[in-house]
Amino acid sequence: MLEKKLLISAAVRGRMRAHARRFYPLEACGLLLGPSNALVGGPLRITAFVPAENVAPADSRRIAYRMDPRFLLRVQKEAGARNLAVIGIFHSHPGHPPVPSRRDLQQAWPVYCYVILRVNSDRVGEFMAWVLDRSGKKFVELHTPCRGRSSGPSGS
Repeated sequence: MLEKKLLISAAVRGRMRAHARRFYPLEACGLLLGPSNALVGGPLRITAFVPAENVAPADSRRIAYRMDPRFLLRVQKEAGARNLAVIGIFHSHPGHPPVPSRRDLQQAWPVYCYVILRVNSDRVGEFMAWVLDRSGKKFVELHTPCRGRSSGPSGS
């Protein structure tokens, strides 16, 4: 397991949960921003969440997500102007644990961390964070001091 930590503010966690709840039972997705120097050392700090539209084929959105590459480029450019960088990708797993799927592994990029949130019909569960190992063939969990607590429909 990597010693690197991932720190996500309560406000950002709340926005991710609200986005996942809004799109349940489909997978929700978005980009995670943090200080551009977070990629070189110390803990990864997520300071902003940018919700994205899931543009995967309509018949697969319950088990897959895809973001428009133009959205990613636009957000990268806007983030850079604010001394931020895209350091991670968020998506939800409706009705499934926050563990990467085979599809997640196939489309993962080694430069990002991946935050996955479990969401069910009656609650938004915990999230877990992952990075690819050095081989790029499997995910390794990141240490997240506050993995998130389950919350009901009202966010409580």
